[in-house]
Amino acid sequence: MDTTGTAPHDVLLTPAEAAERLRVSADALYRWRRKNVGPRWTRVGDGLGRIRYPAAELTQYLQEQAAAA
Repeated sequence: MDTTGTAPHDVLLTPAEAAERLRVSADALYRWRRKNVGPRWTRVGDGLGRIRYPAAELTQYLQEQAAAA
């Protein structure tokens, strides 16, 4: 992904990229979305509703999980 000139909080990750960052499977993210748990995500695109995860949300999610442990 080319993030040249993009602030880290503006970066949107694909489910595969988010899964890699969280060290879980893309299937796990899918299940979490269905159960309304896990990091926040959004739909973007031209009516196709592509799912993306804001990088800042992943960071926040990881911090919350670490604090809860």
